Amino acid sequence: MKRIFQFQFWKILVLLLLAVPMFGFGPARVSTEEDVQSEIRWRKSRKLNWDDFQGQAVRGMGMDALTESGISFSWTCGYRGFEFNTYAMFVPEKSWVRQRTPALLAHEQLHFDITELHARKIRKFFRQKGDVCRLGQRAINAAAQAIIRASTEMQNLYDRETRHSENEAEQSRWQQEVARALRRYDAWAE
Repeated sequence: MKRIFQFQFWKILVLLLLAVPMFGFGPARVSTEEDVQSEIRWRKSRKLNWDDFQGQAVRGMGMDALTESGISFSWTCGYRGFEFNTYAMFVPEKSWVRQRTPALLAHEQLHFDITELHARKIRKFFRQKGDVCRLGQRAINAAAQAIIRASTEMQNLYDRETRHSENEAEQSRWQQEVARALRRYDAWAE
């Protein structure tokens, strides 16, 4: 997982990208402005399709697909108090596929859904926190990073338990659980 910190007056941008490969949860590359311009934000009405996977497959990785998704989190403390923006995104140019199957696409979509779930958890945390600005920069960033770490742990558990989509029963169970969790956090959707 990579982090970019840009300090501008009272504003900080934390852009964390998670690489979600077919056969393991791998390290992300540092994002660029190009990533942000070409990103696909998570929307309930828009599912991923194979045309979204525009990157070149990396040889020798032993994976059938790689989904690069992440959470963008920016905040500021000013005269209007704490303001923040966070969203789940998918980076087409860094996501790729070798073997196009419906089961694999569903598996990759669920990785993106897990990313969205944790973006909603960040929104919930900060909307319910109260006077966030008094916490200070370090505590604000630490809170967001803790939720993002939980996302990484959940992504890894998902891959282990589904054996990267090969265990159909576990894949189905995960799809149901993540769908329920997203519904529980509907109030914190974008």
